[in-house]
Amino acid sequence: MFYAKPSGTYAYNSTEGTANIKAVYDYLFPLGYTKNCIIGILGNVAGESGFNPWLWENNVYNPSYGYGLFQFT
Repeated sequence: MFYAKPSGTYAYNSTEGTANIKAVYDYLFPLGYTKNCIIGILGNVAGESGFNPWLWENNVYNPSYGYGLFQFT
């Protein structure tokens, strides 16, 4: 289960941020990703979306912007 909100980010040590980190870990680890790899991925998630899967790039709704944990554009 992911916590999400329409704008803003979650601190990594907040209840919501910790739960979202665990959800990513629980998804990737059984697929064979190492702990170090997952930590690297989560570092990117922290920088891109602040652990909020509903976040739009620049915190502005725009279909041409990145969206979600990884903000791919």
